[in-house]
Amino acid sequence: MAIEKLSDIPADRPLTAAERKALFEEVKDAKARLICAEALLETAIEGCRDEFKKKELKRQLQLTRKALKSFEFVES
Repeated sequence: MAIEKLSDIPADRPLTAAERKALFEEVKDAKARLICAEALLETAIEGCRDEFKKKELKRQLQLTRKALKSFEFVES
């Protein structure tokens, strides 16, 4: 059973080992995507000359880092 959203997680029984493994792999993948987004945003900020765009990029970087902190329990 593929878990694509939180509502797909069964509430009436514990997850099977395969379901737990698949869910953990999805979480690891999400963390990796956030790490890539962080690096891309940092690079974009360095090369940006427009102050308004730079301010928005910095805001997005802060949000990305905040989201990344919620994945600290996941080993890369």
